[in-house]
Amino acid sequence: MLVLPLGLGTKLRRWPIVTVMIGLVWLIAFFVDHSDQRIANGLVASVGRAGMRDAARRLFVEYCTSHNGKSAPCQRYAQLIWTGFPAKSPGGLLQAGAAQNKIDVGELQPLQMRASMQLGGLAGGGASAEVKRAEVLREELRDCRSSKTCFQYKEMIWSFLEGHLDRALPSVVHLPSFHQYDMAQHDYLNLLRRLCVANDCLMPGQISLKALMLAQIRHGGVFHLLANLFALLLFGIYVEQRGSRLVYFLALVAGGTVGMAAYTAFFSTQDTIVLGGSAMVSAVMGMFYVFFFHARLRFLVWLPRKIYAGTRFSADMRYSFPLFFLLSDVVGGLDSGFADLASQKVAHVAHLIAFGFGMLAAYVIGRWRAVPAPLIYEAEARVVHDLTYTRSLPRLFSESLRLLSWNPENIAVRELACSAALRSSVLSRQEVPQRLRHQAHVFLTAHLATVCAVNARQGGFRFICQLLTRVPIWLPLSEYLGRLGALNILKVADFALGQAHMILAFRLYDLYLMRFPLSVNARVVESSAADAVAHLTSSKETILNVESYLRSHPQSLLAPRLAAWLTNSDRRSA
Repeated sequence: MLVLPLGLGTKLRRWPIVTVMIGLVWLIAFFVDHSDQRIANGLVASVGRAGMRDAARRLFVEYCTSHNGKSAPCQRYAQLIWTGFPAKSPGGLLQAGAAQNKIDVGELQPLQMRASMQLGGLAGGGASAEVKRAEVLREELRDCRSSKTCFQYKEMIWSFLEGHLDRALPSVVHLPSFHQYDMAQHDYLNLLRRLCVANDCLMPGQISLKALMLAQIRHGGVFHLLANLFALLLFGIYVEQRGSRLVYFLALVAGGTVGMAAYTAFFSTQDTIVLGGSAMVSAVMGMFYVFFFHARLRFLVWLPRKIYAGTRFSADMRYSFPLFFLLSDVVGGLDSGFADLASQKVAHVAHLIAFGFGMLAAYVIGRWRAVPAPLIYEAEARVVHDLTYTRSLPRLFSESLRLLSWNPENIAVRELACSAALRSSVLSRQEVPQRLRHQAHVFLTAHLATVCAVNARQGGFRFICQLLTRVPIWLPLSEYLGRLGALNILKVADFALGQAHMILAFRLYDLYLMRFPLSVNARVVESSAADAVAHLTSSKETILNVESYLRSHPQSLLAPRLAAWLTNSDRRSA
């Protein structure tokens, strides 16, 4: 199953220049700057001069033999130490290089694979022959089926590569070959630092502003670049619309820099090379989460079926965003415990730090340049503020429709236009032009039910009652509330009954009975409606409203009860 985020579904007010420019810089750097190739070649030379490969393989043979392994298979499987071995995750090949030199903590997976493939040809034999022999060994260990021996050697290789060398556990330190490996590793680290100084790469002890900036525009491969570009464009184009472009640029660069620097200084090992724009993207995502916390995020879901092409759905930002985007980093960062965060292949902690920085920056920007919660952009807030004081209903309707074409989730402009149309009694005043009356009718038909549903979800029943009491009594509520759910109709009706809005209560109960006559709650609703009719006051205004309702809605299910109440009222008056 594939779940792909599609954004907010809103139109952009202006070109996302900053976001596009950052993406272009990444692309240019990827095709112009060949530092990844230079680092890979430098790693090959460094490992060759330091003797790391042969020392690690000798150490593995001793480790394997001491753990009840036979000498011949141990020597045979030692070839996987530098040419790669499948990780425990499905499809993860060629991970041994990372276990030895950890060069892709910043998601430098393609560089790591390239280096580990090249390292095979350093000490005798061509690289292609080395890789072919490693492929045969990997195939043997890919599916052990029921072979206990196969599982035994696979587990020994896993345990050897997943931290024994780095943590210097007693099971490795006491081996005779460890001293030679330790010296080779020491020489390798010195060569690696010189390599990073020459190429301005980011690693512990080599943290500088230039290295931090270059690390954020370099990527380790096409997939790494495309993934970061997709996330940057998906979230950045919306965040950039929120306010000042300069503030947006400074916030995302500062967030990425803080995340990369903190991770490199405190959570990475001494031989880790960090690069990639993921921390910058995480800062953008943190700002996106705060700015659009009340919005809904659209997703495309695709299932691997023959005739099923996929479907779209929207989910609340506050719940879907942590589930789909943050959970992977939290789980990845805590996968091996806090003491082993540095051994991860992806800089999850850098992502989380940058995300937190982005949230903090968005909070400060939001306090400085506040936008009401139902709105998304400052431009919308300004237009809605101006529309609040307009007296021209045609302009109000046209501007509201324009805003909704930009952002269908803009509930504020819906509330404003619906309130203005009902407050001005444009539907009932005969002197109003027919064209304007038709505009108001069409707008209310399209949006009044949505306004009621959103406010019911947020507990704004008083506002709903204020709106619905202004709907002329001769107009059926079904025209405007045809899309309102049964539960919301009952909630509003019960609230109206509790607030002594008897006419509105029995109109809503009548709407429910007409739309859901076979509901299990029909009897209870009918009883409540009868109670609402019985408690109507015999005032002149109420009698006129009931008479008007009976003339306009003779098919009403409550018509017999209302007619009986009207007859009794006439008798009492007589």
